[in-house]
Amino acid sequence: MATRSLESIVVHARAQHCSPPVVDRGQQVVRFEGTSYVMVGIYFARSHALGSSQNGHRELYYILRPLSRNGEGEPVG
Repeated sequence: MATRSLESIVVHARAQHCSPPVVDRGQQVVRFEGTSYVMVGIYFARSHALGSSQNGHRELYYILRPLSRNGEGEPVG
């Protein structure tokens, strides 16, 4: 069985479901579903709500990577 490093795991989360970003040791950190993540990117995408594609509304999403501070690839929650 192959193991995956935390560097290869990314989460795409709607910004409104995350805590406001804070800077910690030079990184943008947010909480999503009770876990801390480093923000590695952002993008806007169409909402999936009925009829929203016609009005041009876009949702802000964060691209997140699990936060690790112990040097062993274990997430720090």
